[in-house]
Amino acid sequence: MGSRIDPQTDPPPRPVIPYRQYRRAMQFVRPHWKAFLPLLALNAVSTAVALAQPYLTKLLIDNALLHRNFEGLVTVALLMAGCAALSFGLGILTTYLYTKLSATVLFDMRLAVFRKLQALSPQFFVNTKTGDIVSRLNNDIGELQKLSSDTLLSLPANVLFLLGNAAMMFVLSTSLAALSLALLPVGIWAMRRYQGRLRQQVQVLREYSSEIGSFLIESILGMRLLVSSNAQERQNVEFRRHNDRFVNSLLGMQVTSFLAAALP
Repeated sequence: MGSRIDPQTDPPPRPVIPYRQYRRAMQFVRPHWKAFLPLLALNAVSTAVALAQPYLTKLLIDNALLHRNFEGLVTVALLMAGCAALSFGLGILTTYLYTKLSATVLFDMRLAVFRKLQALSPQFFVNTKTGDIVSRLNNDIGELQKLSSDTLLSLPANVLFLLGNAAMMFVLSTSLAALSLALLPVGIWAMRRYQGRLRQQVQVLREYSSEIGSFLIESILGMRLLVSSNAQERQNVEFRRHNDRFVNSLLGMQVTSFLAAALP
């Protein structure tokens, strides 16, 4: 697991983007690049539909409600209903295709790690807790898969949405758009302020989760000895201690995550 990080005493790590590690994760995504193309296209259409909503709201207020234009009201309402239905259908299709592709990439990653474990010496399994190995296969690999797959989908869609949103803001109101851009540095500062703290808390949370997994596996393997020595209550207390540390760490991470997302 490495050295323990104490969130109370250790300073937050400096933001470092693990490009080399990210490239290693991406090698499992590249064989499926053709399956990503329709997902990227669906994301682009979904972004365009989402960008149409504020403009339709403007038409609803300015051209229909303020002018008491009933025909215009019906037209805009139908367009908004059509966009909502289209967005709903695109969401279902995108989620289905992504889940299918995501499961394939996740299996490839876990298979690679499993093959690596089969090639290691028995001494590795003596020195490494079983819960740590299970945590790597179950939790960490899943997070790596989401990072590599989601980036391919979210980065182009987010860039397109950012540019389209900025253009739409200036179309609707130049002064409010300029004010939003003026406040952008404050949002970036807030995001970076909590980024390091959140990374540190996530690492601590993963270590606590791994400890719980190791504790449960070792307890189950030694259950006969545990019962015969009448040490059930002691193990229950130890289990609660592990769980309390995990829950407290989880709650702290949730608060930091909320601030990191809400303040910018």
